[in-house]
Amino acid sequence: MRKKIGIIHKNLLNGFIQYFYNKDTEIILFDTIENIKGCDLIALYDYNEHIKTIDNIAILNLHPSLLPAFAGKDASKRAFESGVKVSGITIQNQSNGKIIAQYPVFIGLTTSYNDYMGEISAITNKIYPIVCDAILNDRVFDFAELLNTGCNGNCSGGCNGCSH
Repeated sequence: MRKKIGIIHKNLLNGFIQYFYNKDTEIILFDTIENIKGCDLIALYDYNEHIKTIDNIAILNLHPSLLPAFAGKDASKRAFESGVKVSGITIQNQSNGKIIAQYPVFIGLTTSYNDYMGEISAITNKIYPIVCDAILNDRVFDFAELLNTGCNGNCSGGCNGCSH
């Protein structure tokens, strides 16, 4: 049976389309959460409002920091400016706030904010679809899936320069 994932943030679109290519899953871009209908899962990005449920649909949110640190608005910018050396992404159940997966992004002494955000984007496009696929198919994902970033081995700290 064909599954449907509704996404709202257009920056998620390419990662989801690449991952679900040749799988029996349809990716639908919506402009607002109120317009989402007929989906099996909703994938949000940095959505800061609490959502109880929508027709018993799984609702996931990707937060651009390692929660519980830097919760709320402008998390990635606040994390970078704070001087932390490890930040990353958190995927959580938007309905109850429980953390489903996290993945680190390292911030080196010479890492620029644009490099850091590029790495956040690359990790998001790699990890988020894997987690959504596991939830759609009611299976527990293996953390090894999250660790397989596709790094070609030429990176030096934080996978800068890798083609993910």
